[in-house]
Amino acid sequence: MFGFSIQKSRWYGDGEFEYAGLSATRNRPHVKVNVDARVGGADVGFDVWKHFYVLGGFTYLGLRYGITFENFPDFQRSPSVWDPLVGVMWQKQVSKEWTIQAKAQGGGFGVGTDEEWLAVGKADWQFAKHFGLMFGYGGFHFKISDTKLGKTLTVNQTLHGPQFGFGIYF
Repeated sequence: MFGFSIQKSRWYGDGEFEYAGLSATRNRPHVKVNVDARVGGADVGFDVWKHFYVLGGFTYLGLRYGITFENFPDFQRSPSVWDPLVGVMWQKQVSKEWTIQAKAQGGGFGVGTDEEWLAVGKADWQFAKHFGLMFGYGGFHFKISDTKLGKTLTVNQTLHGPQFGFGIYF
């Protein structure tokens, strides 16, 4: 995972990319699922009132999944979608070294995914002039349906967990 953010006056922008490889196997009945997920996105925001930002942006979601079930033929697909997002963010520099942020966004709207939302809370600690650490927690949910040969497969996934990062400040 990597990301960046830029702030100038009342404007804010950020972007990020993440990859996750997931797999699961069960013996009775014999089922094997492999999923590779690529998620990226960018946002632009404007400070409308006392550190509250209105955000607009997009998310790219690329999946590659393969499913084996008993003696049926393997099911493999590689859908990818671009989703519009809207949301809000609160960000404040509480001291010379610390900045805190909370962000919530939703999207999809049937344009790409059926639904999508994300929420992140984080704290940035700039311990030296050009270096810092980020600590946070985030959640990401999406639901996407894919139809092939008259059969629909729906992937309904929620991922969440701690976040940790190293920052370089200019």
